Amino acid sequence: MTTNETIECLINRQSCRKYLAKSIDPEIVEAIVTAGTYAPSAGGGQPWTITVLSNKEKLAHFGELMTADLAAHVPGFQPGKIVDNHGTRGHILCGADFAPLLIVVSEAPHQRTPIISSALACENMMIAAQSLGIASCWLGAVTANLIAPAQGAADGDPLLKSLVPEGNVLVGAIAFGYPAPDGFRKPRVPRRQGAVVYLN
Repeated sequence: MTTNETIECLINRQSCRKYLAKSIDPEIVEAIVTAGTYAPSAGGGQPWTITVLSNKEKLAHFGELMTADLAAHVPGFQPGKIVDNHGTRGHILCGADFAPLLIVVSEAPHQRTPIISSALACENMMIAAQSLGIASCWLGAVTANLIAPAQGAADGDPLLKSLVPEGNVLVGAIAFGYPAPDGFRKPRVPRRQGAVVYLN
């Protein structure tokens, strides 16, 4: 197979569920976010809003909310076995030790191709991060069960509500950070056979 640095970056990236307690330099964060803004979008509309959270106190609060949410939705959830349990739901470093960076992507409603452009922005950021030595994890269950319900709730947590501008549609939340050695699934899940069909 022909390969290069970009393809190797795509192949080697995998979700990380445990991070080092190390902040990400603001210039690196800016590079990651800028890569997101250059994603393809229908008609060049760039419908996304990219909300960046790096405040340690607010991230710790988010981590505590996430821990409680996972405990409520995942039978037998054990925060101390985050990586071991990753096959059930999107377990990640919880509580006060949450990842050093959270990015939430939302978009204006009534787009020509709803969600697609903003999801591509998410992918751009995750690959850009990988190229810079920063790991990531898409927080699917947390997006649906924790962040989304807070948006329409009068008593929703203020931090969760601040992650999505009023009127926007939530697309996804991604954690970023320097990976801990034991933060990855080992061995990796093999690629599913038969997923690619070549037509002659």
